[in-house]
Amino acid sequence: MSNSKLLTTFILIGLGTSTVAYVTDYHVVARRFQLGFELSLSRRSFPWVYAVLAIGLLLPELQRTSQRGT
Repeated sequence: MSNSKLLTTFILIGLGTSTVAYVTDYHVVARRFQLGFELSLSRRSFPWVYAVLAIGLLLPELQRTSQRGT
């Protein structure tokens, strides 16, 4: 698989995982078990929090791919 296809795949996996995390955290889990981000962050900050999660999930795969030389 080419590097661009791998990158696209990893980006989609990271975005998908962070989207599932958001939906689970704020639409599935009962309010009393929610993380509490909303107490210290504005609602406009939420996409950034989950975008950073997606990037954090993507970086190890990118590093592993670059080390393999693929």
